[in-house]
Amino acid sequence: MKKKINIYKWLAFLIVLIPKASLCLFAYPVSVLSDEVATISGATLLTNLDWSAVVSQAGYYGTGFTALMAPFFWCTDNPVILYRLIGFACTLAQSVTALMAYSILEDFLEIKDKKYLVPASVASAYLVANRGILIFNEHGLILCVWLVVWLMTKLLRKQNNKKERCFYTALISLVLAYSLTLHTRAISLWLAFGITVLLYAWIYHVCIVSLPTAFITGGAGYIAAKAFIEMSQNRLWLAGGGETLRNTTLVADGGVARLLDVDNWQALGSILIGQIHTIGVMTGGLGIIFLVIFVHRLWLGILRKKQIVSSPVEQRIMPVVVFSLAGIAIIILGVSITWLSNVSSALQEGYYNSAYGIKGITYVRYSAPFYGPLLLMCCAYLYLKRDMVLGYIKAGIAAVMTVGGIWLLFIVPFLSHTGQTVGFEFYAPFSFYLLGEEARVRMLLPASVMLFAMAFLLWFLLKKRLEHVWLIILSAILMYSYIFLGITWDLKGMNEGYSFGNAGSEFVYELEEKVDFPDKIYIEDVRKMLNHQTFYEYQLLLSRYQVQTDIPEDSVEEAVVFSNNSYGQYPEWEERGYKYVILDDNEVVFVKGDKLQKQLEEQGVELQ
Repeated sequence: MKKKINIYKWLAFLIVLIPKASLCLFAYPVSVLSDEVATISGATLLTNLDWSAVVSQAGYYGTGFTALMAPFFWCTDNPVILYRLIGFACTLAQSVTALMAYSILEDFLEIKDKKYLVPASVASAYLVANRGILIFNEHGLILCVWLVVWLMTKLLRKQNNKKERCFYTALISLVLAYSLTLHTRAISLWLAFGITVLLYAWIYHVCIVSLPTAFITGGAGYIAAKAFIEMSQNRLWLAGGGETLRNTTLVADGGVARLLDVDNWQALGSILIGQIHTIGVMTGGLGIIFLVIFVHRLWLGILRKKQIVSSPVEQRIMPVVVFSLAGIAIIILGVSITWLSNVSSALQEGYYNSAYGIKGITYVRYSAPFYGPLLLMCCAYLYLKRDMVLGYIKAGIAAVMTVGGIWLLFIVPFLSHTGQTVGFEFYAPFSFYLLGEEARVRMLLPASVMLFAMAFLLWFLLKKRLEHVWLIILSAILMYSYIFLGITWDLKGMNEGYSFGNAGSEFVYELEEKVDFPDKIYIEDVRKMLNHQTFYEYQLLLSRYQVQTDIPEDSVEEAVVFSNNSYGQYPEWEERGYKYVILDDNEVVFVKGDKLQKQLEEQGVELQ
């Protein structure tokens, strides 16, 4: 008998996919210059393109996700089309999690109420830290986290079938191995899954995985992943002769011992409360309320109390909760160690600080891949254990008020006049704050009001058995926040980034069939920035060329140099044999070589 299509599952998927994908239609490369271009460079591993001169200047970002997008580069070299295609692939990776979420609730937890399944799945799939139009590896990590959770639910249902138990163990091991190629932070997935297996074995006296299968497939996958990582690093990041890579080690001045230093406790407390508060804002307070519930239920489980051990619902939900919470805790611990010195220095500057490190207080991008599955388990508890949740609700709301109070009284004063806004984006949709405006209390306060209001609304609707209404409201908030930030932050940043090199790339593409441009294109960025220089933008826009990150030596006889030094007087360049043409208000091209100059002039280019 042919299986009937579940239209509600696909409805949830489309509610997630269509609004997210619509943003891709307006995307221009790129918003976050070095991060995105370094990530996209993975796609060049299966082509004959050489981006190593540029990528070697960037921090290390794994290539396992974007390497799968090499076919896009085989089909076109149009940078706008490429960027939109990759953005759509990232968006699709985010959106398919709605299908997994729906399946987990319906098949694994046996929730059949369609008016509950759809908003719960939509909310879980929208709970992300980055929009899909930004080309980051987080999208691949999100997908891997969800795949581990989805496969784990399959594994839990097949504990009495040895063959299928081995099969799902192998699949999880392979997903974990693949995740290593995405980012060094993927080690958190391994640790979180290991903690899950150990804690489940302690509570229920059952090892959910086939250990021989896990060691064989996990070990082989690990070796293969490390070989791929070494190859990609050598071809891209280390090809220029570098010996170290940024973003590959835990940078912690003083190490874990700094956490015990009383002088750093204000910074440590600010990071922990700031991260928890931001998670609360992103989840309408649900994250804080259920932090209380989950911590208590886990403690009861560790003590092997009957209400945990003998409950089929707890036995099914607990592994996903442990995996997600462990992943979040590991990442926040790492952030606390890594950013402690920076945050401490920022706080010492006082209320008008402009230190970059202040972002560590609210920067949840790293732990966010685990949020979706955890939110899904919160939704499961609301439906399956409504009365139990009501028993915790007062303590949960007290936690919301406590975290919110500490945030407003002791942390916001250091943020409300800061010159840094990175990491505060999840507060922006509630104050209509636009990128580039100064941070003020007006930007941060509305999110706190929403947090308190949503927490009390949950209490009210839960007592009325209308928890699905609250989920619909949360889904709408998450969808609105995603689109708001996509338009006012991401697309705005893209337009700015694109303006750095659009005229130069158009200059090359319009003339390259009639002019013999050299394979190497040189870039001068007179802003003298330490990161996000314009050569990243040019490398994506001129993907077939080898973009160089500095001006050429005098010994180079023929050269094309793009610069943002467009003030109109260039005696030093003229003395070196260059002619130039100003392309727009922030781009000028310098050309050296009689043959090249003559070809350009024959095409009507008025070199000066």
